[in-house]
Amino acid sequence: MKYKLMMLVLLLAVNVVPAVADDGKHLFILSGQSNMRMFDERPTFTPAVEKEFGKEYVIVVRKGFDGRKIMDWYNAPREGKNGRIAPGHPSGLYSDLMKKVKPAIEGKKIKTVTFIWLQGESDAQRIRTDDDYEASFKGMVQTLEKDLDRKDINLVIARISD
Repeated sequence: MKYKLMMLVLLLAVNVVPAVADDGKHLFILSGQSNMRMFDERPTFTPAVEKEFGKEYVIVVRKGFDGRKIMDWYNAPREGKNGRIAPGHPSGLYSDLMKKVKPAIEGKKIKTVTFIWLQGESDAQRIRTDDDYEASFKGMVQTLEKDLDRKDINLVIARISD
């Protein structure tokens, strides 16, 4: 099951990124919960995207964490004192992810960015509403766009179950 899911993610990722190789690199960021942490991209994912785009044109960064909810990547805006909405902000897990991404791309021209998100089922049991999940995910993507200075990030969202 896990390998079928990852192959589906791979096919989606390859199909959302333009295949024309030129003077930029294709950055693939793989992140999420325990299933992403346990996934080894080296025998399947990385060789497939390297074959598609050329080894010299691919950067793959993976960072996953066990059993953490989406709000551990991004704390969504919440109603604060006096009825005001407190701004959302990235958290420690997002910062840990960026500590791997930034050195991997330093000094390199990035042609495309594909963010592959594999969130486990623990949020279904712990998160208050779908709106909380959506706000946290959108906030994380907006922060990623800002940190990478891009508005054209390809998104692939994988799920294990409903």
